Amino acid sequence: MPAEGTAFVHDNAPETSFITDLIELVRRHGITIDDVLSLFRRYSANICTEDMSSSGEFDLLVYFGDSLPDDYRYCFSVDDDFGCCHISYHRFIPEDYAELGF
Repeated sequence: MPAEGTAFVHDNAPETSFITDLIELVRRHGITIDDVLSLFRRYSANICTEDMSSSGEFDLLVYFGDSLPDDYRYCFSVDDDFGCCHISYHRFIPEDYAELGF
């Protein structure tokens, strides 16, 4: 993205958005999946979850059932190494997620 595009997003994006809150949450250590789900529920009562731990790729799929505030598919992994829990995620548009074939 060119510098002009980055500046436009910075100047025009709302200060508080779901993705901003999600990034702030997952950058901390010691959070849980319940913390993540609570954040999703702050933005919508219509969230969908699917246990994906048997996929070998990630632990939980979460998305907004009514596509509000967004239509992404969030794939969360929980790493509990040496007593320190850390959650990471990837997000995909629905079409790209479907191509993954889970």
